[in-house]
Amino acid sequence: MTVANLPPSPGGVALGRNVDTVVGVMDTLTTSPVCALLVAANALMRGALASPWVGAYAALFAARAGSAWLQRRRLAARGPVDWAKQVILVTGGSHGIGLSLVQKLAKTGARIAVVSLAPMPEPVPSSVTQYLCDLADAQALEDVVDSVERELGPVTMLVNNAGTVCPLLVSEQSAADVERVARVNFVAPMLLTRRVLPAMLRPECARAHIVFVASVLAYIGVPQLATYTASKAGVALFQESLSLELRHRLDVGGR
Repeated sequence: MTVANLPPSPGGVALGRNVDTVVGVMDTLTTSPVCALLVAANALMRGALASPWVGAYAALFAARAGSAWLQRRRLAARGPVDWAKQVILVTGGSHGIGLSLVQKLAKTGARIAVVSLAPMPEPVPSSVTQYLCDLADAQALEDVVDSVERELGPVTMLVNNAGTVCPLLVSEQSAADVERVARVNFVAPMLLTRRVLPAMLRPECARAHIVFVASVLAYIGVPQLATYTASKAGVALFQESLSLELRHRLDVGGR
């Protein structure tokens, strides 16, 4: 279903190998038992088990493993998710991270709404409904959520994944370039969250989730990515503020 007259896709490139990739690798190194065994075996062969670096790695691995264990305990206490009752809205689900996520979610039995500028590649899972929408258009966002609720039901999980980038110097970007990056990366997640949150706060929607896909580039400056990094920083702070509102002002931390 098309809910907006889509403009030509603006110029832009995928970030490809970047800081996020490096951080992802480091995350794997500090959470994977296989990596921990390899580090221990290497240190043992070199007689360096008492090395400060090995000790620091062991402490970091133990902290990450303990945190993951506590998180699993909290989730287990809530009981299993009834995926058949979930309506999941994923933005930017036609390629990249979004597409991979949608393909995995499609196996759960949930009803999935993919909202993106371009259609998904074939074959499209039967549990997925596509909604072509320009995320920079505020009215189109309202319309697409109306359509999802009418056709699939109230959104119980929202994944704000869509993003765009304009890899130019700030002085070379047009006003339209700046506005589009800000609207797709930052404004759209806020508008979608504001739109679906009231239904999520109802007692019958006890397992609601809102996910924001930001970037480690939200915390560092990068030349030619000024608008991208600023928009991702905004998303990260919006998520933190929303989390505090839900936990302390609306008292839904136990859900």
